[in-house]
Amino acid sequence: PVRINSHGIVEQLPAPYAGGAIWCTRNGHLTAIEQAEKGWARHEFHLRQQPNGPVLVTGQTVFAATVTGELARFEDAPGGLRLTWRTLLETRLHANQPRPQLMLAGNTLLVSLDAVGIAAHDATTGKRKWVASLPGDLLAVVGGRLWGYDPMNRLTALSLTDGRPVAFLDPGPFTMPVTNRSTEKLILASPRGLLVSLGSRDVAGAT
Repeated sequence: PVRINSHGIVEQLPAPYAGGAIWCTRNGHLTAIEQAEKGWARHEFHLRQQPNGPVLVTGQTVFAATVTGELARFEDAPGGLRLTWRTLLETRLHANQPRPQLMLAGNTLLVSLDAVGIAAHDATTGKRKWVASLPGDLLAVVGGRLWGYDPMNRLTALSLTDGRPVAFLDPGPFTMPVTNRSTEKLILASPRGLLVSLGSRDVAGAT
């Protein structure tokens, strides 16, 4: 085993990245360990502020939110991480607020903003597409809809196009929703250990 200096306290599991791994420390050090021609290469980028929640890693692209309400995208580039864009979430995320979730659906980056609601940004440019005033936990994207668990204990689907609520579901005994970023399935669990997976056909008729 090889001991690696993390450069601070790591609050999330390292994620696979470019043949190696990437992580972000509590003080905002984004660190990537990548395979090189000879051994391993270490690349770092400092966010200049604390991250607010885990970074989102997809392929060789990384998205991160900060405590002051910034959203940033990074790409793997020769010589290290390259900042592609940085934008404001238009809300300050206080330390006692739930940490925001990040979810990618095609070219749309979805961000939960606690009481403010849910925002969608263009993943390529960072430009905000829409904001929905309905707060909730992000669960999954199924059939072009973002499903979330709202404060009224309902499953609510928002249109990815404009953020409008387009469907609702009563979860019944499945009061333990699961965030799924890997597949287009809505996964729900019950306190008694029951598990259900719903695809686009199963939720298409929800109103």
